[in-house]
Amino acid sequence: MIGELKKSRQVEGISQHAIICGYGRIGQILAQDLATYGFPFVVVDMQDERLAMAEASGYLFVKGSATEEETLIRAGAERAASPGYGFSPKIPSTFSSHIDGSEFEPQSSDYRPGRAA
Repeated sequence: MIGELKKSRQVEGISQHAIICGYGRIGQILAQDLATYGFPFVVVDMQDERLAMAEASGYLFVKGSATEEETLIRAGAERAASPGYGFSPKIPSTFSSHIDGSEFEPQSSDYRPGRAA
């Protein structure tokens, strides 16, 4: 509980970051690439095991569903610089937040892990 509160405060302190929606295989690759380039990000996932892996890697995280606006707001969607990318069988497409974080619409991405943007 104290660890989650600490992470929550750290998330509140960042801006111009990416939001990774889902910390499965692709989310982990994306996180590793962003960390390599020093780009700030927040991981959003519902599974405790995945969040524990993100925390063990030193990444900021928010527990919750990336399909819920409240979760994305807690992840700092209003302050984010980049759309969130992640894949899940329950989320049929990639979502990005508008700059004000109030609406979400499907977006396509030509991101390829391991390739510099």
